[in-house]
Amino acid sequence: MDAASPGAGQHHLHPLGAQRIAFVSDAWLPQINGVVRVLQTLQEKLVVRGHRVEVFAPDQFNSIPCPTYPEIPLSVLPGRALARVLERFRPNAIHIATEGPLGFAGRAWCHGVDPTIFRPVDKDILHLPRPVHLFVGRIAVEKNLRAFLDLELSGSKVVVGDGPQRDALIEAYPDAHFRIANGDAELARYFSAADVFVFPSRTDTFGLTMLESLACGVPVAAFPVTGPLDVLGLQAAGETDFGCLDKDLMRAIDKALGKSPEACRQHALGFSWDRVVDEFLANLAPIQRTGI
Repeated sequence: MDAASPGAGQHHLHPLGAQRIAFVSDAWLPQINGVVRVLQTLQEKLVVRGHRVEVFAPDQFNSIPCPTYPEIPLSVLPGRALARVLERFRPNAIHIATEGPLGFAGRAWCHGVDPTIFRPVDKDILHLPRPVHLFVGRIAVEKNLRAFLDLELSGSKVVVGDGPQRDALIEAYPDAHFRIANGDAELARYFSAADVFVFPSRTDTFGLTMLESLACGVPVAAFPVTGPLDVLGLQAAGETDFGCLDKDLMRAIDKALGKSPEACRQHALGFSWDRVVDEFLANLAPIQRTGI
C-alpha cells in the first residue's frame, strides 16, 4: 500500500479468516474493459491474501452474442446452471459485479490504481502540437466520444483504444489521432504524454482511466456526473487542484489544463489497491446457509 493511504502496510483477512468468494459478472475475459480489469486485479489481490475466488461469467453457460456488441456474450436462462456450479463451489460470499462502484447494499465502493505502473514518465511517445487532449478507453457509444471530438480545441486530440465505433470515428474525425496501446506500460506512456485527460461519458459509473491518468500526473476534465464526481471527490460541478467538472466540457478542459501534476498524482495515491481490497473484505456479509 502506498504511504499516502491509511493503514499502509497492513493486509487484512476477513474477520472469519480465508473466504471462498464467488464473482458473478457479465463482464469477463476475453472482453477487455475497465470492469474486467478491476475484477482481475481484485481477484489477484484476494488470492495473494489467501482467499479462494472463482469467477462465474457468461462463457461458462449457454450464451448468445449481445445484439449491439457481438463480442459480449449474454447468458441464456442461466439460473439453474449457475445454482448448480455455485452449490459445488459453496462460497462464503457472492459478489455480483456491476459496471460501477456500488456493490454493497448501495454503499459506494471505489476502484484502485497501481501507482508503480501508472506514474509520470517522459512525454516522448507523442510528437503532436500541444496541448494534447487525451481519451483512453473502449470506443463505443456509451463513451459519448463525439462530445469530445466535436469540440474546437487548439493542439491535438488523441484517442487510445478499440471498440465498435472506432472505424466510424476515424472516418468522421480525420484530424484526431487514434492509437492502440499494447499493455499497461505503453498505456501509462500515453497518459503521461497528455496535457489533459478528457472523460466525456455521462453514463460510466466510475471510470478507472481517470484514476490512471491522475496517477500519471495528468488532470481530468469531465461532466459533473456519477463517476467523475466520485473520482474527483466533488458533490457537483466544480474545480480541484487536479481537474475540473463542468456541464460545458470545453470550459472543464480549459480550467483543467495547467493543473499541478503533483496534485494529480497525490490524489490518485489515495486509491491504492490494498485499501480497496480491505474495504471489499470489510463489507462482505457471509452467507447464512440453507442451501448454498
